[in-house]
Amino acid sequence: MVSLTKEEILNAMNDVSFSIGGITTYHDKPMANSLFYGSELFSNSDINFNYQIYGVMVELRIFSYLEDSFLDLINDSEIDFTDIKNRIFINPADSNKFSNKQIVKYIRNAVAHSDTTKELFKISRNGRFVEIDLKNTNPIPFHVKIDSKDLEKMIMTLSSLSKNRYCTYIDRTGYKLYRIYYKEKIDPKIIYEDMVRQNYIYDYDLAYEKLIEYFKDNNIDYEIKEYTLNHEQTKLIGKYRKESKKIIKKFTNGKEASDSFFSEFVSSIIPLAPEKIETLKNHLHIVSMITRFPQYSFDDICNYISCLYLDEQDKVPLEFASFYRYLFQDNVSKTNLQRMANGYFMRNEVAIEILSYYFSCYNDESEIEVDSKRINKENLRDALVHGRWFDDFDGNIVCCDTRNGKNNDYNFYWTNSINLPNLFEYYKNTFLYKTR
Repeated sequence: MVSLTKEEILNAMNDVSFSIGGITTYHDKPMANSLFYGSELFSNSDINFNYQIYGVMVELRIFSYLEDSFLDLINDSEIDFTDIKNRIFINPADSNKFSNKQIVKYIRNAVAHSDTTKELFKISRNGRFVEIDLKNTNPIPFHVKIDSKDLEKMIMTLSSLSKNRYCTYIDRTGYKLYRIYYKEKIDPKIIYEDMVRQNYIYDYDLAYEKLIEYFKDNNIDYEIKEYTLNHEQTKLIGKYRKESKKIIKKFTNGKEASDSFFSEFVSSIIPLAPEKIETLKNHLHIVSMITRFPQYSFDDICNYISCLYLDEQDKVPLEFASFYRYLFQDNVSKTNLQRMANGYFMRNEVAIEILSYYFSCYNDESEIEVDSKRINKENLRDALVHGRWFDDFDGNIVCCDTRNGKNNDYNFYWTNSINLPNLFEYYKNTFLYKTR
């Protein structure tokens, strides 16, 4: 397969960064006017192609996070890749030699373990295919070529299977986080039934007790992991809890609003991959809306999302409402989507995706310097690639690393707060300005 070089992938992603910078800066103007913002530095004048490559990179990150977070909770027999397996293997006879879980694991390994010396996955020059060629796999080398539509189907399959396999709970003090994992899928109503107070705020302690009681009564195996939150996280929890009272009162459906807002709030401050998946999906949905409806402004997109959430469809163009319903077949949180339809979060997500790939596959330094501070590149790379970071909403990302991977995923031995704009400036100085 004739593939894009690492430089071409980075340049395509960077063109998207410039474009979204313009769209969110001139947020009240038609996005078509800003799609080529910064075009004097574009590597490719085909902006839709750049967005396509960026979308594939985000999908690969989502796939990696799904494997990291949920594969151990899913039985191989639950995964239906029958048709896809027959299409993706370079040698069709190899399709019967790998289980469904092995296929997921090896695709994820290619995404997560590629570095400056190992290019384990490649994207075709037309942006339609991802090729993965791993030599040291069992029982034979793993070599597949995946169409972007099949990649999307695999993500939807894994997303569906991962739903209702775990929940996150923060105790009333705000200092402890509990994650409860279970192999048997359960109806979310079991957890949240009778949990809504008159002010639409959940009683999380009661929800936690009710869930454990349900597991014991029904002999369901479960595992609880307990994590202690640091000072920065507990401060943010207090801020979010105050803000939630203002936001949730806007919605007539207290249960759904509370559930969605809590999901958003947890994903914002927990440096673990599962909490990033929904945010990445919503980010990808908004990117799709940008390329599908360039005649609207970014403000229009944000307003239409809010109207649809509030069931005010009469205020939204029919073509947008139809596309919105198509995107949300997997019922991702609409409150989280509203948060992502925000210039600050859009720009940050693009920057994180670029930096993840850059420090993983291109930068070969052992240390970098940002704000006169020396930072271990491998720790930074691991934090970005594996979703072990959170935004402090003050311009910084708090990056974390652990020695034991997902088996000990909250025992961080390395934590570093890094100014994101300045880290991105380091990338531009060491790559972008040297290649343009």
